[in-house]
Amino acid sequence: PPPIYRCPACRSLDVGTNEARSAYDLTYMECTACGNGALVDWIGRDDWVITVQDQEDARVAFGLQPGAPVAAVPPVSPVPAVPAVPAVSPAPVAPVSPAPVSPPSEPEPELGCVMCTGDDAEEAWEAMETHHVRSLVREVHFGVDVKRCFCDQLFAVVFTERIDFRDGDDDQTWLAVPITDEERARLEAVGTAEVSGTLVALVRQRRFLAKTRQVPAPWWCDGGFSIFPHD
Repeated sequence: PPPIYRCPACRSLDVGTNEARSAYDLTYMECTACGNGALVDWIGRDDWVITVQDQEDARVAFGLQPGAPVAAVPPVSPVPAVPAVPAVSPAPVAPVSPAPVSPPSEPEPELGCVMCTGDDAEEAWEAMETHHVRSLVREVHFGVDVKRCFCDQLFAVVFTERIDFRDGDDDQTWLAVPITDEERARLEAVGTAEVSGTLVALVRQRRFLAKTRQVPAPWWCDGGFSIFPHD
């Protein structure tokens, strides 16, 4: 049976793909109901999709209570015709004050130089690795380092590895996103367990570099920054 896509945040079925923000074999999934979105690597991921295989799966997909029938809605008895009512002049409507306009969100800061943020992704990757500043997380399958270009632009570099216990073809991914000095201070102030969520919240719509073990040549991704599962 075909899969049913569902937002893992609000559990709405009003979900689709945004090809303009997808990259290589990563698909950008987007929820129209709540605005949640993320780049999704479909290998081993099931948080955005439900495969309806039986009655219980259908109940979960469509929000029915356990044991509720998954059948078509029974026909409704026709409603008797209502006699026509004489037209009534509409009541005057009081003018409505315009809703206050929210101030525009702060623009993204201008970051980096022509080398570390230029369109040449390979040159940008090489430039941002000029100097290793410090490690924020150092685990076997997950790491977050702060690196710096010769122009003093800082980058948060994320490494994730997901073990393939069947074929030994482990999935390794690197992401590099420019950050400000203030954002670096916020990342250093939180605990190790909170670095991942804090970083995603700070740079959610910022352009970032990505590469994988299978595709070692880096490329730029516009918006939708998220950190892939690991371990």
